[in-house]
Amino acid sequence: MGCLVATTTPTVTIAPSPSNPPKCNTETPYIAVPANITSPNYPNNFPPYARCFYTLTTDTSHRINLTFGAIDTNKEDTIAVLDYHTDNVYYFLDIFSGQFPAGNKSFTSTWYRMLVEFFSEGGAGRKGFSAVAVPIA
Repeated sequence: MGCLVATTTPTVTIAPSPSNPPKCNTETPYIAVPANITSPNYPNNFPPYARCFYTLTTDTSHRINLTFGAIDTNKEDTIAVLDYHTDNVYYFLDIFSGQFPAGNKSFTSTWYRMLVEFFSEGGAGRKGFSAVAVPIA
């Protein structure tokens, strides 16, 4: 006879609240994973001079997999993905702008935390991005 073990899915925390990305620097410090994040106004055009920081976190026994949907930014706008190491030290995994199909940009953290930064310049906005963060063992 087998033994049944109850398991729980770890959460990943995301900061700020993805439902209000224009206030991305004034909300809770972390966003729990699994979660979705978006640029401001997504899927509508983001505003000029947007600055958003999303700190993704899960429990310390898991890592984070972050996969972007379709990306549509101007070449002057930037999306940066950083990997947490120790003592609030982050290392760049990638920095990019432009157009990419869904699933083209995917990242896995070394530990339990990642940071996504989005900066838009003063030109006309575009759709921006959406991304899904999930915990992995």
